[in-house]
Amino acid sequence: MRFVGVVCFLLILVATISEARQVCPDPNAHCDCSNLMAGEITCTSLTQLPSGLYNNITSLSLDRNFIGPVLIKLYVNRLSNLSLTELILSKNKIEAVEEGCFEPLNLLETLDLSENPIQALSDNSFRGLKKLKYLFMSSTKLVTLPSRVFETVPVLLEVDLEDGQLSTVGIEFTTLGRIATILLARNKINHIDRSAFSGLSSLTHLSLFGNKLHYPQSSWMRDINRNNGTVELDRRATGFAAYPNPWLCCSQASLYYHYLSSLSRSLRSYDQLNIACSWPIQFSGRLISSLNEIELNLVPCANYSATTTTPPFTVSTTTTSSPPSNTTLAVTIIRSSNFMGRLNDTGVVFILLLVCLLTAIAVSAMCYWRYKDEKTASCGGGILSKISVNYNSTDSVKSDTEITSRPYKQNPPLYGATSVNAERQPSGTEENEMNEMTSTKDRKFYETGHGYSSVVSPAYPHLAENDQSEDEIWNAEKRKPI
Repeated sequence: MRFVGVVCFLLILVATISEARQVCPDPNAHCDCSNLMAGEITCTSLTQLPSGLYNNITSLSLDRNFIGPVLIKLYVNRLSNLSLTELILSKNKIEAVEEGCFEPLNLLETLDLSENPIQALSDNSFRGLKKLKYLFMSSTKLVTLPSRVFETVPVLLEVDLEDGQLSTVGIEFTTLGRIATILLARNKINHIDRSAFSGLSSLTHLSLFGNKLHYPQSSWMRDINRNNGTVELDRRATGFAAYPNPWLCCSQASLYYHYLSSLSRSLRSYDQLNIACSWPIQFSGRLISSLNEIELNLVPCANYSATTTTPPFTVSTTTTSSPPSNTTLAVTIIRSSNFMGRLNDTGVVFILLLVCLLTAIAVSAMCYWRYKDEKTASCGGGILSKISVNYNSTDSVKSDTEITSRPYKQNPPLYGATSVNAERQPSGTEENEMNEMTSTKDRKFYETGHGYSSVVSPAYPHLAENDQSEDEIWNAEKRKPI
C-alpha cells in the first residue's frame, strides 16, 4: 500500500509540472510562473494580451507592457476562458478603452488601470463588470467623468482617481450605494456638485486634499460623519504631508461655519474639517473655528481674484443690522491696489527687520565715533584740535621753540650820536673773523627773533657763563688778542 501511495504522488507531481509547462507562455514573453499553483502569473514586455493560458489562473499581472494605445475587446477576449478575479494593466500606455471591453471578464473583482494616459471614458467602459469591487485609475489624464460611468459596477467598494487631471466632480458617484472609499486627492478640482456624495450611506473615506477648492460644503460630509468616517480636506490623515486647498473664509463660508460648530469635537474627522483659511490675508493661516460669523460676513467673496494671491483692499463703512434690535457699524474690508495692499505678513515683517537693522547700524556708528572723539580729547585734544594743529603747524613749531629756548638780554645798539635804533650790519672784516672762529660743524647759533639758542658751541663755553647782551659778547671777542 505504501508503494502504491508513493507512485500516485509521483504521478500527480509529474502531471502538475507538465501542466505548468503547457500553461506558462513562451519564455520570450518574460512571464513569471513561480506562483502558478496559486493561480498567479506575471508577464512583462508584451505588445498584446497573451493567449492560451490555463483556466485556473485567477490573477494576471501585465504591469509595464506596451498594450496601448487603445484597449479593445478583441484582445480582452483572449482571457475569456480564465477565471480572473484580478487584472493589472498599469503602465501600459493605454489612452482609451473601448465600450464593453471588459464584458468577457464577468468574474473580475479588481481592475488596475493606473498610470496610463487615459484621456476619455464612456458610460459603458466598464459594462459587464457586475462583480467589480476595486477600481484603481490614479495618474491618468481624465478631465471629467461621464455621469453614468459607474452605473454598470453597482457593487464597487473603492475607486482611486488620485494624482490626475480632474477639474469637476458631478453626480457620477451617486449610483454607488455600497461605495466605502473615494480618493480624489491631488487633482485640479475647482468645483464639486453639492449632491456629489449624497445618498452614499456606506461612505467612510473621502480624500479631497491637494485640489483647488474654495468653499467646503457640508453636504459632502454628512453621510461620512454619520458613519464617523474620515474626510481628508488638507492632508493625508495617516501622514504628515500637507496639500491644502485654497479655502476662502468669506461670507459664503458662513454656512459651513455653522455646520462645523454643530459637530462634536470627538468626531474622527473634526481636525480635518476645521480648515485653515487662505484668503483674505487677515485670516490667512487661521482655522475657521477661530473666527465668528460676523467676521466671515464682513468679507464679500466677490472681492476674491484668483489671479492675485493678495487681492486689493479699500476701507468703506456700511451699516448692517444683526440682530434686528441692534444696529452695528460694520467695516467692510475690500483690498485696494496700493503698495501696502500687496504686502503679506512676511513682507511687512521683513521690512520692519530691515529698518531695525539699519537703525542699529547707524546708532552703533554714532556711538563709536563719539567714544573715539572723547577718548582722543582726554589725551590732548579731539578731532577739531587735530585739524587745528595740522593747519597751524608753523605756530606749533614756533611755540615749541619758544618753550625750549633761553632768551638773552638784548639791548638795541647805538651807532653815532643820533641814538637811533638800527639793525646791526656786520662789516666784511667781522664776518671773516666770525667764519674763522666758528667752523661749519660747530656753529649752532640759531636766531629765534628774540635772542640766541641756549645751545652753545663747545668752542665758546664762556659765552653762557654770564647773562650778557649781544653787544657785550661781540666787544669781548674783538678785544681778545690774536
